[in-house]
Amino acid sequence: AAPLADASIALTRSVAGTPAPERALGVAATFRLENLVLLLISAVSLGLFLRRLLLPWMGEENARGAARAASVLFALHPLAAFASVQLAARGNLLALALGTSAAALFLRGRQDRLLGATLAAFLCAGLAGLADEAALGLPFLLFLAEIVSAHRYRPLGVRVRTAATTFVGFGVVVCSLPLFELLRSRAVHLPELVASLSALAEPGGVLVALSDGARKLGILLLPANPAAVGIVGVALAGVALLIALQPALVAARSAPRLWGWIGSLWVASLVASELLHLQVRMPPGSLLGARFLLPSAAILAAGLGIVSTALRGPRRPWVAWGVAVLFSVLAHGNLTPVAPAAGAFARLSTQLASVKAERPVALLLVLDPPTPVAGVDPLGRGLAHLGLDPSLADVRTRSLTTESFLAFAREPEFRAALAGGIAVSATVRALGGGEGRDGGSERLIRFLGPEEPSKGPRAWQGTLNSPPLDLSPLAEEGVVVRVPGGVAPSGLGPLGWSSSAETALLDDGRAALVEGTWRAAGDGAEGVFDLGSALAWRLAGRVRTLLFPKGTQSIGSAEILAALEPVDASGAIAPRVEGGRWSFPVPADFDSERWGPSGDRSSDAGFHLGVLRLDDLSLWSTSLVQEGGKLLATSPGPTPDSSRPGDLAWTLEYRVAGRAVARSRGRL
Repeated sequence: AAPLADASIALTRSVAGTPAPERALGVAATFRLENLVLLLISAVSLGLFLRRLLLPWMGEENARGAARAASVLFALHPLAAFASVQLAARGNLLALALGTSAAALFLRGRQDRLLGATLAAFLCAGLAGLADEAALGLPFLLFLAEIVSAHRYRPLGVRVRTAATTFVGFGVVVCSLPLFELLRSRAVHLPELVASLSALAEPGGVLVALSDGARKLGILLLPANPAAVGIVGVALAGVALLIALQPALVAARSAPRLWGWIGSLWVASLVASELLHLQVRMPPGSLLGARFLLPSAAILAAGLGIVSTALRGPRRPWVAWGVAVLFSVLAHGNLTPVAPAAGAFARLSTQLASVKAERPVALLLVLDPPTPVAGVDPLGRGLAHLGLDPSLADVRTRSLTTESFLAFAREPEFRAALAGGIAVSATVRALGGGEGRDGGSERLIRFLGPEEPSKGPRAWQGTLNSPPLDLSPLAEEGVVVRVPGGVAPSGLGPLGWSSSAETALLDDGRAALVEGTWRAAGDGAEGVFDLGSALAWRLAGRVRTLLFPKGTQSIGSAEILAALEPVDASGAIAPRVEGGRWSFPVPADFDSERWGPSGDRSSDAGFHLGVLRLDDLSLWSTSLVQEGGKLLATSPGPTPDSSRPGDLAWTLEYRVAGRAVARSRGRL
């Protein structure tokens, strides 16, 4: 949590009010306007800092020209403009505005010997630390500024000692967020940035970081959203970069040493800034993570401001202005999908407006919120802050995927939340209703509350339909069905149910169905139906009957399961996490060879791991490969936090054709 960012958003909500559906976009515009103001403050402060940084080396005229160019280029940089429309970027923009202000005030205080400016710099740095973890890079920037520009003509040893004092002082101040967490939770909380550095020590960790870093550097240098501007936009970004660099290439011929130092420091600063978002993964061609790249974009703009104004004479400002025009064209093109993306949210807001009026709830879960439109997701995690309707002001709102919800439904925290009432908004597609109207994006709302335990028989024999039941689908995970020899499992078809909710029978008339996974068992066969992975089952209400609507043959017997067979019968299996790399010992008593058609192991069978973060309900999942006596995750995942034991809920499954047949769970 970033307390200053949350407080800023809460202040806006208190002033603007929690929006009714027809005002949702207007209030979102208020948030974006505030983000734009923060971006402009960051741009102006960046220019003031850069002018002070260059003044001892280039003189007043050159320093002022480069600073002005850097301010304009950063304000119009496509990544910065893209980030300013994301509500979730409030903390990033606050930290950047306060951090650049601290840097500008610091150099002013040191160069002009103004104690008040230096103290103000400490205050801004502390507030930046409460806004976002990226503020941890500020002490390194001021360490460099102290050596290079505070008092250039003092002996190097004196400057290094003073810079070290600066580093320690501001380092303590920007650690205000971990200190806040310590006072709040009475436990040490390592920032994700620090924790993610341990992944570099893992085998292949450096290569993964280099690959991610190269991708992010490419997005910085060519900040075009291909889904919105196409290949022409990418080419335009390349032209802008070449135009900006051309004056420096000319100037370097007359002052190679100076420009060599400038170029080296620029590149080194860009590379170092990559560490501020080391834990962030950005898919190729996507700008959804633009807010994490803001510090790197500011450094890039500072460098472009210097190199684009390297020419002397009247031509000097025109190169920078030309690049600024190209940046503004790119920024406009990148943001063209914002309006339709915001419209998708407005439709969601309208649909959810009557939730509390229909039934009191304490938690609203929006499953699979509107997907990005041409690469633009202007709300993202800002959904919870924006609010949806005045009646929902005291309702916690969380957006998550269907898979995250299904994992959350198995945890005791979900059972506790049921006491206050939960409203779940899900798409028809996720409920198994196919595409239908609106491509399956039409939404249904289901209400969940405290439920009585399941009642009635737990097993039956012979018939395709169960006897009358009274099951709680939140407490039941599956059904195991056995058929005698001579009965083909294909003759039963999928398992369905009838219940008290509409989710069992969707608008297109099809029943919600779950396919089974079969294995040979004695003279016959045994099938496992994983109901716990079906959203329609979890939201079905009290289930009255289980049935095989397409069945043409009788069963031998069927048994309702509160939990699937564990992967490890002893219940002692536990993961090991080293630098984000998850591993498990190979279960000694789990016979995977028995699964698949006629008992033959399926080619698409294997172990699968899901890890749910209970603080934000995000789910990380990966397949596992067997190496020696271990099951190893194929990608790095979340790292347990010693200050939050039990915050990671893991689920280890054995799947055949994508369906779970065995499941073990635990916490870290």
